[in-house]
Amino acid sequence: MSNTMTKVFFKLILAVVLLAVGAGARAGLQEELHSHHEGHKKDAPAHCEDPAAGAEVKLKELRPLAANGDACAQFDLGFMYDRGLGVPQDYKEAASWYRKAAEQGNASAQFYLGQMYDIGNSVPQDYQEAALWYRKAAEQGETLAQLYLGFLYDHGQGVAVDLVQAYKWYSLAAAAGNDIAPQSKKTAEAKMVPKEIKEAQALTDEWLAQHKVMHSMMKH
Repeated sequence: MSNTMTKVFFKLILAVVLLAVGAGARAGLQEELHSHHEGHKKDAPAHCEDPAAGAEVKLKELRPLAANGDACAQFDLGFMYDRGLGVPQDYKEAASWYRKAAEQGNASAQFYLGQMYDIGNSVPQDYQEAALWYRKAAEQGETLAQLYLGFLYDHGQGVAVDLVQAYKWYSLAAAAGNDIAPQSKKTAEAKMVPKEIKEAQALTDEWLAQHKVMHSMMKH
């Protein structure tokens, strides 16, 4: 085999390996999201009440509130269509209500809308849109959005590959108690040089300090 053919062969092998690693990582995130969905059946969403409780009765209460612009009601209604709670499952309707709530700043809705763009569920798959909505939710402390945003930076989907940003968002998700984030952070760290790790740690500390101040101001 010539040197040129050998190089091509190894590049193909490397590409297959990288695809497998990326697929495995995303599968882990999808498993995390599934657990998140299952948890919502018994636990309240991050910023609203539990829409699974008394679904049919709740629907009658939610519709007028959502129509009048209540972001929390809009998210709840979107979640019910997303999960088929008291209504036939309808992802397009879910996306519509998620968008209304997301545009008003509801972090849970921003994450779920980002997820729909991430996987192309009822909307065209668009990693840039996914990153946009994940970022909005992540900046508000939505843990899964931080994890998924880190993944996009880690793998260059919708954003340029940036291991410093990936490490930062993985770190924040890990600090919030996400189970997958620590390993994701460790994997990213293995690809980084000490200077990048130091920079990422500084950005993480800065974000935590800023949001601690913001949280303190909101309490007062």
